[in-house]
Amino acid sequence: MKDEEIRWPEIPRFPEDAFRGTSKYYADHRPPYPMALLSDLLEKGRGRNDSRLLDLGCGPGRVTLPLAPYFKEIWAVDPEREMLEEGMVRTPEPYRSKIHWIHSTAEAVDLERKRFQLITIGEAFHRMDQRLVAQNSRDWLVPGGRIAIIGYKHFWNYSEGWKQRVNVVLDRYGGHQVRKNRIGPLSPMSFEEVLEAVGFIDVNQREYEESRSWSEDEIMGYLFSVSTFSKRKLGDRAGSFEEEVRGALRIVGEGKYEEKALFQCLVAKAPL
Repeated sequence: MKDEEIRWPEIPRFPEDAFRGTSKYYADHRPPYPMALLSDLLEKGRGRNDSRLLDLGCGPGRVTLPLAPYFKEIWAVDPEREMLEEGMVRTPEPYRSKIHWIHSTAEAVDLERKRFQLITIGEAFHRMDQRLVAQNSRDWLVPGGRIAIIGYKHFWNYSEGWKQRVNVVLDRYGGHQVRKNRIGPLSPMSFEEVLEAVGFIDVNQREYEESRSWSEDEIMGYLFSVSTFSKRKLGDRAGSFEEEVRGALRIVGEGKYEEKALFQCLVAKAPL
């Protein structure tokens, strides 16, 4: 198919400071990625001892930091300086010299071609110019290098009763728009199709399920890490939002809320 015939995803228009004020909540309350997922990334994406990782939309380092021991160098890129600063504070001393925290969007960052064995994008590809970032990623990877797009279905998956109660509250504060953004690309083109259209090969997705137990405070911390529900965004409604969420939770449980957490990882290979 010719490039002009492809219906590329629309370019999203998110403010670059959408997560301002959320970095501590983000680092403390976003669920860590499963070890099985991270191990698979290392198996597919790490080459020799001089391997390099590029983490786009890195936030406070949810991929960067657990993978730091296994790479010679890491470039961690995010448009929000506050996120980078949180990641720097949380970086163990032995890894500080190998991580380059870069304040930039994924679209604008200037990097050397054919430099990286692995590129990761954790819960951020839907916020990017997918065509441009995918094309650039293909060029940044060494031949045979991998790109991995990681997702977490979290509260927009209604399998647990307590989530249904919470989502009734979230919808009153803009939750329907969050779900719309999370469902997938802003066009009929899937992430897989975007990667294939720019030349990636061996595109495969794997799912990882983990049981997780949340406390009421952890659920609130997670929600305050979401841009739509940040205290800055909610403003003077933050107090009522918290009260309503906690009230909904107490109807269905006391203290602990169980979840079958589903993570997804889409991996593709740069052509040789």
